Amino acid sequence: MDAIQFQNEPATQNRPQWMTGVSALLLEMVLVIAILYLDRHGTITTLLRDWGAWGIAFSVGLMAVISIVPIPGEFLLILNMKLYGVLLGVLCAWAGTVIGALITFVLARHVAAPLIQRFVTKEHWIRVESWVQRQGAVGLLFARLLPIPAPIVNYAAGLLDSIRLWDYLWTAALSIWPYYIGVASLYTGVPHRFSPSVVLGIGVFVALWVLGFLLNKRVSHQPSS
Repeated sequence: MDAIQFQNEPATQNRPQWMTGVSALLLEMVLVIAILYLDRHGTITTLLRDWGAWGIAFSVGLMAVISIVPIPGEFLLILNMKLYGVLLGVLCAWAGTVIGALITFVLARHVAAPLIQRFVTKEHWIRVESWVQRQGAVGLLFARLLPIPAPIVNYAAGLLDSIRLWDYLWTAALSIWPYYIGVASLYTGVPHRFSPSVVLGIGVFVALWVLGFLLNKRVSHQPSS
């Protein structure tokens, strides 16, 4: 294992995983409702559209910043889709997420490793490292599908000396697509209630949850190193 000095974990780290997941989901819902309420008259979307290319650059940059910190970015994804349509909105969010992952890698590997280490618990580190040790870059891709916030996986992967930049980037760029497809499907389908898009979106999230559960269970049955 790479030399990592784990901090004493606060009591909140001992919460059951389902409680952490529910808390993250509630925060996501609050942020989504807040952005939709603030833009109920189209003020924000009109302003950013008037900025043209600068508005797109701002949206990408803001998504990059949000991707560095463990804050759900769904509200920005939805705002981007409302601004630029589903395809361009998703591409803006995806580009920002990849840029944010790259910045995180530089911070963890070269600039602020001691600071980044404060956000990685021993449990999360072991999960990510165990997949990387067994299957390399493919293992990192699987680790990104675990029920762990994406920024935390980026922190841990950036701190692992065995992870190459290219493997770090392509797994980050690829692993987010199923989630974005699910969100985009729900976004386009909800206004039409029980449309095929809603079914697809729900199916994607159920599949991701089941896959994450199975991968996490497999890690839990591995002996600790």
